[in-house]
Amino acid sequence: NTFISSYNNKQIEKSEKLQADKRAAIGLLRGFAERRLTASQVFDVDIMSKYLAACEMWGIEHPIIFRNIRFYFNPVSYRLEPIVYDAFLPGRAPLDQLMGKQALFEQLLEDPVLFEKYVSEVRRQASEMAEGKTRAFLEPIEDKLLAQLKEEFFLADSMRWDDYVVRANYLLSLSDQDLS
Repeated sequence: NTFISSYNNKQIEKSEKLQADKRAAIGLLRGFAERRLTASQVFDVDIMSKYLAACEMWGIEHPIIFRNIRFYFNPVSYRLEPIVYDAFLPGRAPLDQLMGKQALFEQLLEDPVLFEKYVSEVRRQASEMAEGKTRAFLEPIEDKLLAQLKEEFFLADSMRWDDYVVRANYLLSLSDQDLS
C-alpha cells in the first residue's frame, strides 16, 4: 500500500523512454512487494548486498526502512539500485547485537543469492574495519571535513573508531545464519 513516486516527473512526462522505465521500475517494486519476484530478479545483487552490509557494519537502520529508501532504475541491467539517503550514524544499533531487521531487509535476505552475497560483503567490510583499513582510508577525509564543520558546530566530534572495531569483531564472530 506504499505510494511509489519518482523525481523529475516533468522530464519523465516528456519522454516515452523514461515513462517506460518508470513503469518498469514500479512493476519491479510491486512484483517484489507482492512476492511474485525475488530480490535478485529486482535489485542489483552486488550493489544491494554492499548497501545492506554497510548498514549492518555501521549499525544504521534508518536507510533500510522502506519509506526511507530511494532507488535508481538502471535501464541497462533492468535492476533497481539503492541510493544512500538519510543515514544517521549516532543513532546506530548497539555494538554487540545485530540491527532490528526491518521488513524490507528481511524480505531481501530471503533470496539465497542476495543472502550469500550479503554475508560475504558483511565479512569483507567487517574485516577491513577490524584491520584498520577503513579507518586509514576515511580518517584523513573525516579530519578535513570535521575542521570545516567545527567552524559552525564547535561540539562536533570525530568518529568513535574503536566502537566500530568492536562492532566489526562482533559481526565476524557470527555464523552466516546468525547474520540473517
